Amino acid sequence: MTRADAVAIESAVSTAMAVARQLGDRVRDAEVLHAGANVVVRLGPVPVVARVAHWTALVRPEPADALAREVALASWLHVRGVPVVRPSALLPPGPHRTDGHVLTFWAEAAGAVTTLDPEATAQTLAALHEALEQYPGDLPDGPQAFAADAVRGVEVAAAAGLLDVGQADAVIADAALADAVPAGGRPLHGDPHPRNLLTTADDVLWNDFEDAFRGPLEWDLAVLRRTAVQDGEAALAAYLALTGVRPDPELLTACVRLRDWQALCWTLLSAVYRPERVAAGNSLLTRWLAR
Repeated sequence: MTRADAVAIESAVSTAMAVARQLGDRVRDAEVLHAGANVVVRLGPVPVVARVAHWTALVRPEPADALAREVALASWLHVRGVPVVRPSALLPPGPHRTDGHVLTFWAEAAGAVTTLDPEATAQTLAALHEALEQYPGDLPDGPQAFAADAVRGVEVAAAAGLLDVGQADAVIADAALADAVPAGGRPLHGDPHPRNLLTTADDVLWNDFEDAFRGPLEWDLAVLRRTAVQDGEAALAAYLALTGVRPDPELLTACVRLRDWQALCWTLLSAVYRPERVAAGNSLLTRWLAR
């Protein structure tokens, strides 16, 4: 972790505590649960978790927009009994803007991120998709919005010297891959990999709806297929057997390709602040350009 990133995380934690106190919460301590795209902070002693936009604030012109959509969607799902991490009922969930930060408050879900077996992952994703089909709220149409975020991430990485101008131009040009994925369609989670599942004593909860959008089901299936934390092919096969869905093979391939590109861009961005990820970024970049 770079010194600049450590300072930014400290600032995010202090801001989360200050906002909670302004809203009447008697916060005494804080614990960073995760620091990456967002800084996730457990506030004590009350069961509240703050999510503060971190790297996302660097690449999204209005990070509060995505956070507001996430709160609305998670609230809607929770009210309907869908197992999700829900916005806080103890503090106004937000988004809140202060001191250059944007944050939301969530109920603490006492559990851990664990990898389910592929069949269990497929089952819980199928149930989520069934519920999402009825969502009436506003969501971006198509993947172009997150493709623009990824482009800005590459620009940050290039400015930090992690890739040269020619390499950056080549990667940025591949944002056109998003054009192969139709805009509009059904509501999707947007990022349904197993690390966004939280296993508690009572249930398995979906988390992190910040990238939700309307598009083809093949996108979420592509994310499931290319996960590195379990057998993605087995999870996809289990989903198809359970639901009877028959994805368009060409569109699924296009979505996998776009997801690979998105992962490359975010890995390069993370390497700006996590020196230990530079090697992974370089490896992905070399393989991508060799294609």
